[in-house]
Amino acid sequence: MLLLIIAAVYTRLLLTVSFRPGFIEKEADTERGEENEPGKPKGYPSLETPPPGLEKFYKYDVFVSEGTGRPIWCQNCKHWKPDRTRHCSELDKCVSKMDHYCPWVGGVVAENSFKWFIQFTGYSALMAIFLLVVFAYYTAERSKYDNQIVVHWIVFIAVPAFLGLFTFVMCCSSSWLAMQNSTSVEHLAGKKSLTIAVRIPPHIEKELDNGQPRSYKTVTYPLTPMTNPDDPSSTPAPSPDARTFAVLHTKPGDNLWDLGYLQNWRSVMGNHVWEWFLPVTRSPAVLYQGTESAYQLGPLIDEMKREAGLLPGNGTSEKRHRRRSKSGEKSGSTDNPNLQS
Repeated sequence: MLLLIIAAVYTRLLLTVSFRPGFIEKEADTERGEENEPGKPKGYPSLETPPPGLEKFYKYDVFVSEGTGRPIWCQNCKHWKPDRTRHCSELDKCVSKMDHYCPWVGGVVAENSFKWFIQFTGYSALMAIFLLVVFAYYTAERSKYDNQIVVHWIVFIAVPAFLGLFTFVMCCSSSWLAMQNSTSVEHLAGKKSLTIAVRIPPHIEKELDNGQPRSYKTVTYPLTPMTNPDDPSSTPAPSPDARTFAVLHTKPGDNLWDLGYLQNWRSVMGNHVWEWFLPVTRSPAVLYQGTESAYQLGPLIDEMKREAGLLPGNGTSEKRHRRRSKSGEKSGSTDNPNLQS
């Protein structure tokens, strides 16, 4: 029975890694806007004619950005990187919520396959432990009659012991990451500050237009303003669908997507206990469709909004907010015509 479950889980893992790896497809018109931006590395997109795809980001209220308020640009794939996307050097492709490249399945373990990987390593560890007990018992019984221990019996014990330890550690570490709503890549990145663009509510935006002081940078989308059709010679008028974002910075080590241990676990393994053990349903996080962000956000985002004055309530740490703003000034670019300080 255990062998059948392992075979089913491995098949699901292998098929997902092969046919649904989570690669980010490039936009059709990626050549446009590839002129170098001053002060940026070669291949960085131009501000005047940015490549297409920005609308996929500013349709949300929150997205991961650079100091300029623009999404992160992948110089290898030549496209904007969605939230929690990493470039896989082994495959030379960007992968959504990448965890690691696994040679045992010949591909990358990421958002679509992380659940199956946890199940596979868990059941493999159980099988290895079972074989270890059987071989150890057999070796002990044979040694009573033969008064010796044959070398290949030791090998039969050592192999499942090694595989059991390896898969058990992999299962435990992956389960811990699932409970943190994190990945191996994000964990290895260390305690770094994350830059995000947060939409400013319209009523607060009016206060800013009236001279209300602010301590963060802003960026308005679409980046290219629309020209007034009634007077082509006039100054370009803002788009009626313009959305203004505040550029904020998390504290080092903060996790925007931390929903709490149990909810994090459920977002990966499923909402019901039986889903945690059977390779039937996909991760709820894969099926998530929200309007606030591409991924469900934890309570930290509301805290950041309050500290920035984007939500009712006083900030709990004005000093922390000033530190974020100061950090943004260092990392932000001032050559963006849509970026205001």
